[in-house]
Amino acid sequence: MRTVRVVTKALRAAGLAEGLNLLQSNEAIGGQDIFHAHFHLIPRKAHDGIMGRPGQDRVFNWRV
Repeated sequence: MRTVRVVTKALRAAGLAEGLNLLQSNEAIGGQDIFHAHFHLIPRKAHDGIMGRPGQDRVFNWRV
């Protein structure tokens, strides 16, 4: 988690993100072939359209 904090601060300092989504995947059902701790940091900016909020029909709409 220290690494997540360092990368998050660097993304914000570089102006690449106003915030982020942190996703964590586990085991085969989570899409892993080799089981290990696996985090996705998704840089976010206001109105980026990348992810909906919980409960919306649209979850992923990648426009990176």
